[in-house]
Amino acid sequence: MFKNKTITSRELKKISLMISIIGMIILSYSADTYYPEQKNINDIDEDLQGQYILVCGIVKDLRQAGKNTFMQIEDKDKSIDIVFFEKIDSIKDNSEICIKGVVGIYKGKVEILGKSIA
Repeated sequence: MFKNKTITSRELKKISLMISIIGMIILSYSADTYYPEQKNINDIDEDLQGQYILVCGIVKDLRQAGKNTFMQIEDKDKSIDIVFFEKIDSIKDNSEICIKGVVGIYKGKVEILGKSIA
């Protein structure tokens, strides 16, 4: 009734490539549409380590070191350090900013590894 059909190496490569492309499109779309939870600086602590969040505040202590950008942002209660592993020229001191990033701990201090400016 049914004949056994084997898949050739070439056919398997084509199927794998198509599945990979579809997967990358889905991942790209979901990454662009995912919006992290907004947190107040006062609420960011070690318990949030590894979480992707959105934080807003006023830029203080902005500096560039090689290809990295370091800054501190503050709201009415507290401040937090932000690190971008890229040079960002569009940020100015004392400007309001919202940053998407991952909460991390460096030398025992909570900071945010910046991914993008919202």
